[in-house]
Amino acid sequence: MLNKKIEIASKKIEKQLKPFQKASVDYVIKQFEEKGRNKVLIADEVGLGKTIIAKGVISKMLELKASVENPYHVVYICSNQILAQQN
Repeated sequence: MLNKKIEIASKKIEKQLKPFQKASVDYVIKQFEEKGRNKVLIADEVGLGKTIIAKGVISKMLELKASVENPYHVVYICSNQILAQQN
């Protein structure tokens, strides 16, 4: 049941990504999965979609890794209080 909800949410988020945002999500996933990194910083100009990229990364990693026995932890830092409340 949890996996189905994650899959549905992930597909919804993926449809919202622009091609350059999808490329960023894929790059971050590659860093985690192939390069063995456990931290990645996403930084670019205001308004280019860091929040939706973060959502894409989180949903994809949840699809790949999440389980009740193995939780996936995320730290989301946002300087805009209204944006942070929406997410």
